[in-house]
Amino acid sequence: FFLIMPQSFIIPGVIIATLAAIIASQALISGSFTLISEAIKLNLFTRLRVRYPNEEKGQIYIPAINYILGIGCILLVLYFKKSEN
Repeated sequence: FFLIMPQSFIIPGVIIATLAAIIASQALISGSFTLISEAIKLNLFTRLRVRYPNEEKGQIYIPAINYILGIGCILLVLYFKKSEN
């Protein structure tokens, strides 16, 4: 990806790609928490501990899902080993 960029755009390209990765990871985390929370409310998923970090509506944290996402990420990195894969 970075080899096809003009040399003068490498640093801005890395910054943009990093910001895009951060936004995508936040969306994955928020979406996972929301889906599991709704599945729990509909009795489609086992009961898990759901924490609400503050009084603002819509913000939830499910520690078990956070650990599953972390372990899944580590397993993917170990499976692919190199970015070329």
